[in-house]
Amino acid sequence: MQKVSASTTTDTVYINTPDLASYVMGAWWGNAAHTQPFINLPKDQNAIYKITLNTTYPSATHAIAGGGAVGIAVNGVVFYNAGDAFSYSHANADERNAGDGLFNRLAAAVEAVTFDVGGGHQPGNGQYHYHEQPPALRAQLSDNIDYVGTTNYFPYDPAVYYLTHGQGADGDFQERTANLHHSPIIGWMFDGYPIYGPYGYSTATDPTSAVARMRSSFSLRSITDRVTLPGWAAQLSGGKLGPTAANTAADGVYTMTPSQQTSYAGPAVSATYPLGRYGEDYAYVPGSGDLDQFNGRWCKTPEFPNGTYAYFLTIDSAGEAAFPYVVNARRTAPGSSRASPSRSR
Repeated sequence: MQKVSASTTTDTVYINTPDLASYVMGAWWGNAAHTQPFINLPKDQNAIYKITLNTTYPSATHAIAGGGAVGIAVNGVVFYNAGDAFSYSHANADERNAGDGLFNRLAAAVEAVTFDVGGGHQPGNGQYHYHEQPPALRAQLSDNIDYVGTTNYFPYDPAVYYLTHGQGADGDFQERTANLHHSPIIGWMFDGYPIYGPYGYSTATDPTSAVARMRSSFSLRSITDRVTLPGWAAQLSGGKLGPTAANTAADGVYTMTPSQQTSYAGPAVSATYPLGRYGEDYAYVPGSGDLDQFNGRWCKTPEFPNGTYAYFLTIDSAGEAAFPYVVNARRTAPGSSRASPSRSR
């Protein structure tokens, strides 16, 4: 199998990767009962990615973390954004790939059943990827998480082996609760900043402070109708709603005009469209967590003792992935090069 390789200049890294994990991948299922196999299998991507490293404080400018790869893990597997490429179509009263682009469906809400033990899955082109924190990779990197089972073969045998052979069926990944250390670098965002696991220094610029779980600054909104957008989402509405929406504060709320509602309102909250199904169901609440609206912060880390902007993979107090999971739009520093992948050769 092709291995991940890299070449570097002073501030640029070129990565050639098959985009296949460093642990045994699979199994993938199409339903929660594990009776329907998932239709897609991973394929060697032989892809090349370019990352220009950044160590300066990023500017206030930002960009949508669009579909496809937005970053890459240290094992060569790419990160996707939180969405699954579907959004609500008001005119058709359904969700589709060519929807309105305003109420964007979350992969964690509808596709998690297809994630394997490592937290990854793949579309039809076979590009294995993560939408959220990858527990198997984190365990390999000793990121305050352990595989626990009666027979511990991880990472050499997939969970499906345990289930079919009756060994370690209780196996699971468990977050540590004591003796925590700062997370290692799990990967790099394509704007050149590192992606860390869930744990950092409790005081961002004090490496002598206690290590703590980095809390997301997003929370579910209290809404019944989807005729408003949280400010951060209004800013990224692609001009559909005009300059007032684009200039809404990240922690504000934009209310659609009556005419906009007839074209772009999302579905009312219901059993079919529950709260938390869309990214726009989450509000940015500054100060409620440790991270900014982009799921990062300026901080000191073991690898950057003088400080860097860094993203963190967020989990909740129960160890479950927490919105926005990896990134919520990207920070972009002046002069930086958001890595543009040169697709398979």
